Amino acid sequence: MGWEDRSSRRGSGSSHSLICQSLTAVASAASICPASAWATAISSNGVATEEHRALVERIFRAVGVVCFVDEEAMDAVTALSGSGPAYVYMVIEALIAGGLKMGLSHDVATRLAEQTVLGAARLVKETGIHPAILRDQVITPGGVTISAIHELERHGLRAMLISAVETATNHSRARSRALLEQHKAGD
Repeated sequence: MGWEDRSSRRGSGSSHSLICQSLTAVASAASICPASAWATAISSNGVATEEHRALVERIFRAVGVVCFVDEEAMDAVTALSGSGPAYVYMVIEALIAGGLKMGLSHDVATRLAEQTVLGAARLVKETGIHPAILRDQVITPGGVTISAIHELERHGLRAMLISAVETATNHSRARSRALLEQHKAGD
């Protein structure tokens, strides 16, 4: 029994009914939960009212960040937010390996890499300052950081991450199309 079936039995004026109607009116929602930091992207269909959207947003905002996107953007959401933790894990893993290579213990390298990524993410989120501006604030002329940034740019880190999101989006779209075709063939 779907949400709409259950809500019709309780009467159209109940709060349960409004919740069921609101959730039914949302075409899709992708929730990503790395380490209890929920992020939900919601796409509403043509039936959704502002009241529906507000209620659904309130429900999901209770556990994290909520973004409304067009349905066409859900594959990009999957690529960026759904697959994104894997990309960040690779960055953390590489930072740990760099620390190990330069003589830090595994424990120290891990703790420092974890906190570096966490601190940088928090600063971007809490200040609202663009990451490029924050990066530039860490750089000093002729310093250690600009030397490292040069290496990251020389090896294409930024381009690789952009391409990863693009590739994952295209793969998600292809999978979505294949599933839709399967569904249509079954009807």
